[in-house]
Amino acid sequence: MKKNKLLPTAFLFLLLGAQPLAAEEVLQWEMLENLPDGRSYNYSPTSIRTVSASIKEVYDGVASENGKDIRQLWIDCAEKKWAIGETKSWRNGEQVPSPNLSENGWVWHPMEGTLNTKLISLVCGEEKKGKEEQKP
Repeated sequence: MKKNKLLPTAFLFLLLGAQPLAAEEVLQWEMLENLPDGRSYNYSPTSIRTVSASIKEVYDGVASENGKDIRQLWIDCAEKKWAIGETKSWRNGEQVPSPNLSENGWVWHPMEGTLNTKLISLVCGEEKKGKEEQKP
C-alpha cells in the first residue's frame, strides 16, 4: 500500500525535478561563439526542455584542445536569472571529478553580463517560436 502512495510523488519529482546530466554523446552541439582564449562556447538545442512556466533547462559547454566542460543550466526567462546544476569535465580525454552545484538547492544568479545573451534568446525564445507555429 505504501508503494502506491509514493509512486505519484516519485513520478512528479522525475517529471518536474532536475534530471541527471544527459550522456554527452546524446547531445547535439551548436557553436555560439569562439572565446578570446581559443575555446569554443557551445549549447545543445536538443537539450532544451521546460521545467516550469518560466524556467527552461539547457546544456552548454566549453571545448578546447585539452578538454571540455558541460553544464546543466536552468534559465528563468521571466525573472531574468540562471543557475548551474550538474557539471562534467574532461581533460586530455579523461573524465575528471566535477561538482553537482544544485545538490543542495539551485543557486540563482542575475543574467546581466554573466551568461551568453545569444543563449538566453535561443532558450527563452523557444516558447514564443513554438506558440507562433501552432497558430492557424
